Amino acid sequence: MGIGEVEVDAQHLTAARYKIEDLLRLVQQGRVRIPRVQRPLRWTGTDVERLFDSIYRGFPVGTLLFWIKDADKEVVRLGPVTIEAPQLTDASWVVDGHELGSLPPSFERLRESRVYVIDRFDREAGRQIHIEDLNQVVGNWPENKYRGLSYEGLGRLLLEICGDQDFWEYLRRLVFNIAVGNEDSHLKNWSLIYPDRANPRLAPLYDVVSTVVIPGFTRESALKLGGKRRPQTFDVEAVVRVAAKAGASAEEARAVVDAMLERIRAAEPALRPQPWLTTDEWATLDAYRGSVPLLRPLVA
Repeated sequence: MGIGEVEVDAQHLTAARYKIEDLLRLVQQGRVRIPRVQRPLRWTGTDVERLFDSIYRGFPVGTLLFWIKDADKEVVRLGPVTIEAPQLTDASWVVDGHELGSLPPSFERLRESRVYVIDRFDREAGRQIHIEDLNQVVGNWPENKYRGLSYEGLGRLLLEICGDQDFWEYLRRLVFNIAVGNEDSHLKNWSLIYPDRANPRLAPLYDVVSTVVIPGFTRESALKLGGKRRPQTFDVEAVVRVAAKAGASAEEARAVVDAMLERIRAAEPALRPQPWLTTDEWATLDAYRGSVPLLRPLVA
């Protein structure tokens, strides 16, 4: 540990004090790297003037968060400055909590691609419609969104507070999420909406991403189904038990599952020629489906 450093957590974080000239020297040496995926710069000229005024007066400037990891030899461009940066095993990558710098490298290809945007469903004629995600409903802190309820528990809760219609819609969405390889369907990605400001309903679908086609992501389900997180254990009976444990009809649940899989199978021939997934990504999705018993009708 160098002079001026303070150990905050031996496993995760170390704090250090730097002078501006020291940081500039690290930048010139190519030791500071900026992730290529960035949000747009929002500073105005006045903001820049105030920053340099603070530096000139000796005021504390704030905090920079660096992620220490390897970096390739490359030409680094910081505004008008070009730096021949060497290959490093301990480069300091600038991380901002509002940026996408910590996403897997495969996200780089999205810079020039289209994005999927969902209209806000909590606004109507200028009026805000109250929503709350299921993580809030069960009293979890945000970081606990991957635990607290299983998919069975989530089904019981939705049946109790939203009724039959929304429960069956939940079951369809559960099958859909598994079918498209969305393993990040955690409690904050299910919400209640109050159209009449009094009675909760299941909110529209949102944040559905085929995570299985993205290299570098953890390969397990966000919540447990049948006591397991591995999709390779998910079969029709596991989904039917969601209904049975909620007190709903197992026979109707089986019909809902079969009908949803058939709708997906029928819709996909028109989707595969579209540019939204590459041929390799479709192949990855098909391989994943072949490993999940519930989804084998989609690859038969």
